[in-house]
Amino acid sequence: MPVPAGAVQALSSSAAGGQGKNVPDKEELAQATEKISKLVATFASELNFSIDEDLGVPIVKVIDKHTDKVIRQIPTEEVLELSKNLDKLVGVLYQSKA
Repeated sequence: MPVPAGAVQALSSSAAGGQGKNVPDKEELAQATEKISKLVATFASELNFSIDEDLGVPIVKVIDKHTDKVIRQIPTEEVLELSKNLDKLVGVLYQSKA
């Protein structure tokens, strides 16, 4: 089932900060994902929108309504873990130069 155009526009404008900012804050992301989740729930209840607490990036999951198993996740768990580990590595490298 296609995602309504309003949902995509809401996420896009919120992800852009809605006011010309390059990076939205956590509250803006939370509000955008809540709006989209409510809008999409009427059309495709198997979609789940959330925000990764450590990275602050939006996560979209497609969930099987009957089994509650995750069918697809964007970005994947592997990509999230890689991002978190890269952030740690950059922090260690930065500290070693100081």
